Amino acid sequence: MGLALDETTLMKEDSGSLKKRHAVQFLREAPAADHRWWEAWRQAESAAAFIGLFVPGVYTAARTIHNGCAVVHVGYHVRRLIESRRLLLLLLLEAENGDTGVPLEDVAGVESAMERRLLAAVRGARQGVRCCRCGAAPPEEAAEWMFAVYAPLRCSECCRIDATHPADDVSRHLPPHLIVRCARLPPLPHPSSSVDATAHPARVEFHAAPPRPCALAKQSAWVRARQPLEQARLSPLTDEVVIISREGAILDDESVAADWIVHEGLTSNIVFVYDDAEVVVPDEQVLHGHMRDLLMRACQRHGVAMRRHPVPRLRDMPQWTAAFLVSAGRVVVPIAHIQVAVPGAAPYGEWQPAPSSAHWATRLRQWTLEEMERTCTPI
Repeated sequence: MGLALDETTLMKEDSGSLKKRHAVQFLREAPAADHRWWEAWRQAESAAAFIGLFVPGVYTAARTIHNGCAVVHVGYHVRRLIESRRLLLLLLLEAENGDTGVPLEDVAGVESAMERRLLAAVRGARQGVRCCRCGAAPPEEAAEWMFAVYAPLRCSECCRIDATHPADDVSRHLPPHLIVRCARLPPLPHPSSSVDATAHPARVEFHAAPPRPCALAKQSAWVRARQPLEQARLSPLTDEVVIISREGAILDDESVAADWIVHEGLTSNIVFVYDDAEVVVPDEQVLHGHMRDLLMRACQRHGVAMRRHPVPRLRDMPQWTAAFLVSAGRVVVPIAHIQVAVPGAAPYGEWQPAPSSAHWATRLRQWTLEEMERTCTPI
């Protein structure tokens, strides 16, 4: 269940559409380049703030296990960087002059070359990590790490892909460089441990907004674009904002909506359990996160019924036994409360999990931790 984008299909579906024009405009609405990345690393309060300082590019957020000694799902992050960058370049360069100059076919050796570059970058970041404020080395107690890996689309704002390389040259399909910022994460329990998976549940708000443009590409411009939604949360106790949108219509808060599609959180995927029997994973204009992929693998491995279509809608709320946020930092966290913060969806109000949700929380988190063990790569 790897991350595989069919650019030919995507371009055909989006050609001449508002969605495609929105994606190109989205890429162009970035601030000027700031190449002082070391100072940016020192000043940024978070990975999101760090990524948001750069010109349009792609990024991924990879985490460790085994006390920082192995990175989870490296192959998925490699494919994400390659395919996200290629898809955005196709959109941007085609909009500029109608000729991308980028072959759609895969080139042998690109993934292995990117994997070597990615692992070297995170090793270097981990070995050279210093406090963002004082420059001191961190203490050596056991901890996990989150690596925010940024790759620019092009070497500078004015240059194109270097056409001097042969079409089958691996270097032509790789970003000019990677920039990595690492931050500490709390230690993870072993999959076989009896840690209570419901000890720190999340509170979520549903807000009406257009889904992220070009959702299959993890682009740095999204970090800036989501800020108004982050600031719109109703309560300081809210852990995540989840995007919902009207099905087949422009957003309209003036009438009761029968069909509100649930997409994703600003920094996480959301997953539901329907009728205490079936795991439902939203798949409509959402980023396919690597932890989402691991959870889906875990459900398949353990024979749990799972589907991605039809996508979850607010009218399904009475069927939701449990709901979870899924991301690199959170892994799998149960949702204790959902507030629908949309006037047009007011009849749906609030949601809380069923008593049986604790059973699902324990199983899904444990199974996902097992998949993290299976997919990790030493660093």
